[in-house]
Amino acid sequence: EVGAGTFHPAVKGYTGELNNLTAELGLTEHVIFTGMAPQKDITAYYRNSHIFLSMSGHEGFFVPILESMHFQLPILALGSSVVPETMSGAGIIFNTADPLIVAELMEKTITDNDFRAKIIAGQNVRLKDYSVDKILSIFSAIIDRMLV
Repeated sequence: EVGAGTFHPAVKGYTGELNNLTAELGLTEHVIFTGMAPQKDITAYYRNSHIFLSMSGHEGFFVPILESMHFQLPILALGSSVVPETMSGAGIIFNTADPLIVAELMEKTITDNDFRAKIIAGQNVRLKDYSVDKILSIFSAIIDRMLV
């Protein structure tokens, strides 16, 4: 399990709290906070992960969702911000931050191969909506409307 991201000075206290919580829960051997990581490392994280979990309450378009779909990682995400729209029925969206419920979803996703396969199949369908051809077609249609 890996938590990748930047350690910006503005979130230094938050990062410290996450480290404290990780230690309190006895998870220091299972959780790594990498700080800023080069792309080759991020790619390795995707390739070596079992799931993509997001508990974020404040996301924009959220590119890691698409990256996770590309790497065939089942996505479990808190249904906040634009996450439900980005996923559009793919992955598993939940509306609770209850750690026991989230942990149960994580365990089921990792251990139940049929459940995992269904999640990935749904994500593969959604990923097609973000293909280069489809995006260029939408972009072209928008430009055409602007020129009228």
